[in-house]
Amino acid sequence: MANQIAEMMKDLKEVRDKIDSIIETLEIMADKELMESIKKAKDEPKKREFREYLKEIGVDIQE
Repeated sequence: MANQIAEMMKDLKEVRDKIDSIIETLEIMADKELMESIKKAKDEPKKREFREYLKEIGVDIQE
């Protein structure tokens, strides 16, 4: 009986952790400013030249 209760408590904790994770994800997705910032950051590397990126991270390039 005690073993069953311990197993149930473990299962409940796992369910609670999953629910907390889902809630956190939904809160992030509901933040329009944050989502726009994430989208912008995701698209930014596609818009700049590779040489600019190398200079930014300190890689000396030979022209």
